[in-house]
Amino acid sequence: MFTVDIKIFHQAGSEYDAYLTPPGSDIKYLVSYSEVKGEAIINGHKVIVTGAEMGFGGLRYFFICPECRDRKQKLVMTNSGLSCKKCLGIVPSSLNRSKNDCNYYWDLAEKVARTLDPTFSIYPAIGHIRFPDKPKGMHWETYSKKYMKYKEYKKKGDQAWMGAVGSLR
Repeated sequence: MFTVDIKIFHQAGSEYDAYLTPPGSDIKYLVSYSEVKGEAIINGHKVIVTGAEMGFGGLRYFFICPECRDRKQKLVMTNSGLSCKKCLGIVPSSLNRSKNDCNYYWDLAEKVARTLDPTFSIYPAIGHIRFPDKPKGMHWETYSKKYMKYKEYKKKGDQAWMGAVGSLR
């Protein structure tokens, strides 16, 4: 399985035939591309290529996913053909988080604290963590809002963690 990016097609020219070798592989895939026909053929699988006009001129090129028919800049080559990551169920881990995950809230708390102290880290501490001091020149009201937001996220993270520990019984 490897990802095919639309950028490699547009940079190479309007029409060509070539072999594409994925990084770390010895397999060569035959690639044919025609801007005039609006299609690319990758290892025998035909994919429609379309362009969209950008706000300040120029075109941005996209593949049309053969399964969901959405515009995508990248398609993934599998044994069964080409598909987008959405159709294959490949979701980035940052979008895969649940609101029941304690780390989700602890990361949000850390993010708030890092607006005051870029070196602040909530990990690997257990228990009370000292919130950063108020920077010189910051209004107390702004600092208080950040502190309350931090406490809210920390509390939700602790509750989620306790809920997960409690469910282990």
